[in-house]
Amino acid sequence: MGTDFSTAAGKAVKTVLFFMVFLCSFWYVHNVLLIKRTDGITPMQNLYAQKRNTVDVLFCGCSLMGLGIDQEALWHEYGIAGYNLWGSVQPFWNSYYFLKEALKTQQPKVIALEMSPILYGYEYQDDARQLCNTQGMHLSKNAVQSVWASTQKERHLTVLFSISTFHSRWKEIRADDFMHFPWTKELINNKGSSVRYGTGLSLNPPAVDLTEISEVKMMMPKEEQYLRLFMELCKEYDIPLLLIRAPSNNCVAEQPYCNYVSRLAEAYGANFINTNQFFNQIGFASDDLYDGGHLNTKGSRKLTHYIGSILRDSYGVPDRRGDSDYESWEINAQNMRNAYLKLITDEDERKREEARK
Repeated sequence: MGTDFSTAAGKAVKTVLFFMVFLCSFWYVHNVLLIKRTDGITPMQNLYAQKRNTVDVLFCGCSLMGLGIDQEALWHEYGIAGYNLWGSVQPFWNSYYFLKEALKTQQPKVIALEMSPILYGYEYQDDARQLCNTQGMHLSKNAVQSVWASTQKERHLTVLFSISTFHSRWKEIRADDFMHFPWTKELINNKGSSVRYGTGLSLNPPAVDLTEISEVKMMMPKEEQYLRLFMELCKEYDIPLLLIRAPSNNCVAEQPYCNYVSRLAEAYGANFINTNQFFNQIGFASDDLYDGGHLNTKGSRKLTHYIGSILRDSYGVPDRRGDSDYESWEINAQNMRNAYLKLITDEDERKREEARK
């Protein structure tokens, strides 16, 4: 009898060990093969690497937030420990689950959310953006619910176990693919923003006084549902919420939607800043736009200066410069300055090379 029990117990232990080794191996291979997209996946991955409760301001939303707030300038000018947690064309449902995941390890003094999704009109994003707005999350209840909200029913399992969509990447694996694990020390030095040099389309001031537009238009119901959930989550954690609309050349047509956001903000006790209404105060110029919608670094520094002064003066966000717990923000700032100088140098060299041809 004892021998039979020992044999059964031994088999059970071996089975458990086998599945543990299998799951660990699967997780490791998944993380190596996962495409390290900076527009959703790595901002979430790098957030996990931040010291607990060091992010004072969490900037959430789409690329207009991720590329519109310059963490180097925010740190250099104000010593504010901010982090950009964003994804490409990110709808409010992904921002909501990103926030839920972030609140497991961070207790920000302020949360900011960009309002572009008030203009979105789709239930689901394209396949690529479904992945980049979900795959950076650790496997958890939040990750599962995010995938369920983001994808059609027939794609639930495909996206949740997404290794099936990028398993062929083994042919193009680089050294960087092995640098996105919890034990990778360098991840703490990334704060979610990046640099861009050059000018695409011109950024133009509003053609009319936006405050004179009184029409109100509602956003798509699914977006409003998750925006309200986002706002309720901030209230549950008693964290002030700042809603921000990034500058846009289509701001006149967008204003009725912004008027609706103003009503929602008032109902939930949040503040709403439509930067299109403060074009001159912020100091925007025509050459501050990198492409059709994103600010270049020159423009993002102006926006960051404006938002940073509000965070300091109206919300009392502290200056963390000189605090050893926040050394990674200084390292990030230096890395961003070096990257920007390299972009300028490379562009100047490209122009000289073209002139010689």
